[in-house]
Amino acid sequence: MAFKKKEIEALKNRWDEDYVAQLNKVLWKKDWRNRQDANVNFHNSPFGEISSKRDFRGLDLKCFSYQNLHNIDLSCSTITSITRSVLKDVRLDYTDIKSGISSILIDCSFEYANLHKIGLNNDGEPIQNTSFYKANLNKLVGRDLVFINCNFNSANLKRVDLRYCRFENCTFIGTQFFMSTLIHCSFIGEAPQIEQLDNSSIEKMVINGEPFDISKVNRNETKELIELAKDIISGV
Repeated sequence: MAFKKKEIEALKNRWDEDYVAQLNKVLWKKDWRNRQDANVNFHNSPFGEISSKRDFRGLDLKCFSYQNLHNIDLSCSTITSITRSVLKDVRLDYTDIKSGISSILIDCSFEYANLHKIGLNNDGEPIQNTSFYKANLNKLVGRDLVFINCNFNSANLKRVDLRYCRFENCTFIGTQFFMSTLIHCSFIGEAPQIEQLDNSSIEKMVINGEPFDISKVNRNETKELIELAKDIISGV
């Protein structure tokens, strides 16, 4: 679902300040018992449901951890970080993640989300069936991550630093990898096209069990400088 700027602002402005403050206070407690049962702190939304999900869109959440979220819509929210949590069938489209995610992600959606410069950790479990369509993952940092059946189509992965990661049956149509680091990464099934990997560090990269021939990648320094200048001007 596409959102206009005014629609996002309306979702943010609908929340009662005291309600949000109390919710953040509870989420800050870091109680590991909250991870045992689903939606301990997200039982019912004041705004009911949207597309069969509890409607928590537009929240301003600080750091929260040890949550077990299932069938929740947090689209258009601002979240500082998500740690030690389990997110299953959670929609986070158009969210702005400020710091990082260190949680289990299954059947989630980060379409059009801003994950610029964050650290990503899958809490020891594969990130499964999750969409990053048109998400801003610029300068994302992660290591030893496993992605299964994930959608990276049209996503911005410029300057990401992903090392020793594995991508199984993921899609990369229109994905931007300019000046990215994908050292020791492996791809099973689909993989980025050669032209998508221009000016990226891809040493020891493996595609479907075969070492990738790094000599095939064009390292055009002029193109690199032009693209770098564009990014600096646009502020990304």
